[in-house]
Amino acid sequence: GIRSITNENELYPEWFIETGRVACSTQSIGYATLSSLYPHNSFIAAKQNAVYNERRNKSYSFSGGQAFWKLESGTMSEGNSFSETFDTSGIASQFQSIVLLDSFVINNCAIVLVGNESCLSTYQNSPFMNLSSSQSPKWIDELPNQSGYIFSIGVEKSNYYEMSSWTEAERDARWKLARSFGVKTKSLLKKENRSGQEIQNEEIQATVQNEIGRA
Repeated sequence: GIRSITNENELYPEWFIETGRVACSTQSIGYATLSSLYPHNSFIAAKQNAVYNERRNKSYSFSGGQAFWKLESGTMSEGNSFSETFDTSGIASQFQSIVLLDSFVINNCAIVLVGNESCLSTYQNSPFMNLSSSQSPKWIDELPNQSGYIFSIGVEKSNYYEMSSWTEAERDARWKLARSFGVKTKSLLKKENRSGQEIQNEEIQATVQNEIGRA
């Protein structure tokens, strides 16, 4: 069944906060804005989003760039532009075969967990985590060190639509992950009357595979 909670309690299923630590690895999380008129359609949309996320997490290409203008008084951003691409073939058939493992509503956001049917028992009666009373995760201060993996942290402000906060934080983490090993920097330095200016351009091109979600 669908579990509904209020944001004041800061309660989230354990699988939502610590996706990468759950024993069953074949799963993905999806979001959708909750419709008061057609809530069932919201969960269908969330399931579709989960399938897209699962496909992207297997392998995606991240490309784009950003520019900075560095003065003696500080650094200013000149803007950025990024794009993500991944293979979407077979998504329709995957949507039909994948199973809804758990779902919950928090304020105006429908969130679902999908995966293989073999994972159903793993997520039955999944416990909740109270973020307001929990200590900050250790990985905020020190990223995990695991052979074969690179970790990054995504940040986003608290938005009115909770779904936007989570999706933008995840995108920020993916951008930082790609930037950590796929960035090329070009600089143009100009000096006049002992003062200096530098225009720095970063180009990012990287392919990320087997993303596991939250630590």
